[in-house]
Amino acid sequence: MNTDLLERLASIEHEQWAAWARHFLEQQTPDNTIRWRRQMETSYLELTEGEKELDRVWARRMLAAIGEQAKTDEVIAEGKHLLLKQRNGWEYVERRKVSGIVGILAVTEDRKLLLVEQYRPALDKRVIEIPAGLAGDLEGAENEALAEAARRELLEETGYEAREMVYLTEGPASAGLSTEVITFFQARGLRKVAAGGGDISEEIIVHDVPLDAVHSWLEEKRREGCAVDYKVYTALYFEGLANPR
Repeated sequence: MNTDLLERLASIEHEQWAAWARHFLEQQTPDNTIRWRRQMETSYLELTEGEKELDRVWARRMLAAIGEQAKTDEVIAEGKHLLLKQRNGWEYVERRKVSGIVGILAVTEDRKLLLVEQYRPALDKRVIEIPAGLAGDLEGAENEALAEAARRELLEETGYEAREMVYLTEGPASAGLSTEVITFFQARGLRKVAAGGGDISEEIIVHDVPLDAVHSWLEEKRREGCAVDYKVYTALYFEGLANPR
């Protein structure tokens, strides 16, 4: 929710209540009492056109405030999956039809960190990442819970099933560029049940890297030309391995 818009709407709501309070405390005439009782006991659809118009005064003020906000969030360009928008002169990117993004810290019983490697066209190189993905992007599952999305993505990408997903933290992926907020989970009770590798549109290589060698392994992948997503180090932070040993 935009904070400025929220405060504007709250201010209008306050003005409305203040107006009603003044009428109630200062103008308790028989006619007003009848009118207030009618408002209290009658649905909006049963009001006369004149009575409805009195309610529309405040509705129009709300719509005007929302309209002013909408003007500042201009859609500059639309893609199949992304919107390029502008707010008060600042351009940013928003995903379409997505309710959230998840990242997963997954460590096996024998202390191996599950990582994935895939080609990313935007960088034109292969990238080492933690398992991650979108929530609410599948038809029929628009209200998918983030923890369930994390389970699904982990299984899809790595072939591991998790007994439970534990919330760790959340934060913006790139605050100057995108509205994306990533929610991190820790997968517990891992069990290998499939090959992994992603869906039909993905070509994912799964790596299970011993935690005591993870930093040297990441440096080796860099020398090979891979990029390392910063979320890998977020995962290592929560595993107590943020710094090389």
